[in-house]
Amino acid sequence: MDLTPLNQFTTGEETRQQQEARNRITEEKILRLKLHIGNLKPSILDPIHSTGSEIKATTGGEKIRANGQR
Repeated sequence: MDLTPLNQFTTGEETRQQQEARNRITEEKILRLKLHIGNLKPSILDPIHSTGSEIKATTGGEKIRANGQR
């Protein structure tokens, strides 16, 4: 993405087109980030929400089981 300042000698139409292109690229990048964050959430939350004798969470590298045992 070109972040250089818009040329002050371009016409209003050219400036508008450049701004639209920048906005479109920015929106696409935001959507990609949201997709990646959505894919990461399950891998982060699953260990925290597990039950039984499975590992519930880790704290400082120490595993804590759902029943409170370490």
